[in-house]
Amino acid sequence: MTFYPWHKIKDRIKAQLPEVESLADTIHPENTIEKLTPMDQGQALLLQSRYGIYLVEQEQVIILHPDMAEIEEYEYEDTQLSMGHAAVSSDERWIAWGSQMSSHMVLNRENNKTYQVEPESSYPHCAAFSQDNQVVWFNACHFYNGVTIQVPLDSIAVRKQNEEWPIMEENARVYTMIEMEAGMVIGDAYGYLYCINREGQELWRHFVGSTICSLAVSPEQSQLAVGTYGGMLHILELGSERMDEYGIGTGTLRERERYVLWREQEPLRW
Repeated sequence: MTFYPWHKIKDRIKAQLPEVESLADTIHPENTIEKLTPMDQGQALLLQSRYGIYLVEQEQVIILHPDMAEIEEYEYEDTQLSMGHAAVSSDERWIAWGSQMSSHMVLNRENNKTYQVEPESSYPHCAAFSQDNQVVWFNACHFYNGVTIQVPLDSIAVRKQNEEWPIMEENARVYTMIEMEAGMVIGDAYGYLYCINREGQELWRHFVGSTICSLAVSPEQSQLAVGTYGGMLHILELGSERMDEYGIGTGTLRERERYVLWREQEPLRW
């Protein structure tokens, strides 16, 4: 078991940003942390927070975003992010991240090189790797719409600046993505799920009713769990023969059950 004492993380961040308000200055850091991803069998940790994105290792903390050079050049007063997001490939070779103030960013941990991918819409909003670690999908938003691109990782280092990446979807503002056998499932701000294969073909769409914030698929790929900002957890059957009578979509997904999870309220099974 690996431990990461908060005081050590705090001291290492503060040593790099002595004059800039950062995660190290928050009174309750646990309230600002949005995602923790263990890596290297617990020897490293990707920490995403409202006050920056950090790669925490046993002896150091690397500030991934905002970029240290930009902090110095533009004299940032703090490291607060808008729409910050981060993802790790399943082989832990690649880390992707971004925010409203950046491009899409990808780090190859094998050679420690960072690559910049320009978004097709206004503001980077979401990133997800394929299960085989061959591609990364990026979404950039504009108001409640957006564009999602697919970036093959084997060509990211040699791609010319003016070349365009394949567009997978060009309407959705995406908050979360997860790949299944059929394709990448994306969840958008309007409450729709889209399943899109690597050729950019939409296989199905399904409406759940509120902005989608999280997705998880069962190991046997038979069920999809969908969390929304409306406080709902939808459990969808992926292998049903037909949709619910009052369902909205183009596939055959059927809602098996739903849970209402609201603050200060007992969970309610629909």
